[in-house]
Amino acid sequence: MPSAIVTRGSRVHEDVRRRRADPEKKVCRSTARPFDSSGRSGVYCVSGHTGDHVIQVPVVRSDSQRCGGNVLQTVQKIGPVLDLFTADRPEWGVSEVAEGIGVPRSSAHALLSSLVETGLLQCRSRGRYRLGWRVVELSETLRASVDVRSVVAPALASLSAALGETVHLGVLDRHQVLYLDKIVGNHQVNVTGARVGSHLDAHCSALGKILLAHRESGEVLRILESRPCRRLTESTITDPNLLLDDLRLVRAAGHAVDHAEAVPDVHCLAAPVRDDLGSVVAAISVTVPAGRFEKRRIELREAVIAAARNASSRFAGASVQTSDVAEQDLAPA
Repeated sequence: MPSAIVTRGSRVHEDVRRRRADPEKKVCRSTARPFDSSGRSGVYCVSGHTGDHVIQVPVVRSDSQRCGGNVLQTVQKIGPVLDLFTADRPEWGVSEVAEGIGVPRSSAHALLSSLVETGLLQCRSRGRYRLGWRVVELSETLRASVDVRSVVAPALASLSAALGETVHLGVLDRHQVLYLDKIVGNHQVNVTGARVGSHLDAHCSALGKILLAHRESGEVLRILESRPCRRLTESTITDPNLLLDDLRLVRAAGHAVDHAEAVPDVHCLAAPVRDDLGSVVAAISVTVPAGRFEKRRIELREAVIAAARNASSRFAGASVQTSDVAEQDLAPA
C-alpha cells in the first residue's frame, strides 16, 4: 500500500486515507497548508492523491533551518551595533543601543551580552558598554597580514612633499570609504581633510569612486540599492544611473575626481592602489581648495597616478613576501 512518511528524530508522521479512484491515475493535485490550528512554526501538511489514496504528510522544518534564519539576523545586527561606538561616543547603554539600531531592549541586551562573551565589547559599571580588547587583537591580525597603511606610507609622504597638498589613503569598508592615513599640506590656505579612522559615503568622494569603479557591477548595484545617495553639496551625484555612468568613465580614465561633491569648495583627485594580482585594494587622493585645483589639475593627476603606481609596487612586493613567509611556516621541518 503506498504511503508517505516524514521522520523527525524518532517521530514518524503518517496519515493515509483510502479513496476510490482509478488506480492508474497520476498525481493531479498537491497543496500545502498549515498542519494544524496551533500555529506551530515550520509545520505544514502537503496533500495529494495518487491512484486510490489521498496522502496527507506533515512536513516539519528542521531545528537547524529555523535557527539558521535567526543566526543570520543576529549576525546582520552585529555590524550596526559596533558602528555605534565611535571616538566621539565610545560608551553606550542597553536602551541607547536598542534605540540606535531599532530593536527591542531585550534583543539589544542579548546582542551586547554575546559581543561581551566574544571579547568584542566589554561591560563596565552601571551597565555601560565599550569596545573590547578583542578588537585590538583583530586589528593587529589585519596589520600582520599586509599593513596597507605602513606599506603605502612612503608613497603618500612623497606625494605630499611634492605637491604640498593634503593627501589621503582610504579603503572600502562596508560600502563606505574608511580613511586609513592622512598628511596635511603645507600651504597657507589648506584643507584639513578627513579624520583618520572616519568614514564617508563612497558615492561623493574621489576615493570612493575609484574604489567602487573597480568592484563588480553586481556588488556596486547592491551597494547603491542598500542606501540612498545622500546629497552633501549641490554638486553631489545622487542619481544612481548618473553615478554608474561616472564610474564607467572613472574606470576608463584610471583616476577619479570629485568637484566639491562632499565638501563645498574642496576638490579631490584619486587613483587606485593594486595588489600583486592587480586587484584594487585601496586608493590615494589629493585634496585641494577649489581655487587651486583647476590651475594644477594636470600636475595633480600625473603626481597622484605616479604615487599610486609606486604604492602598488610596494604593496605587491609586500604581499609576495608575506606569502613566501606563510609557505615557509607551512613547509615540513
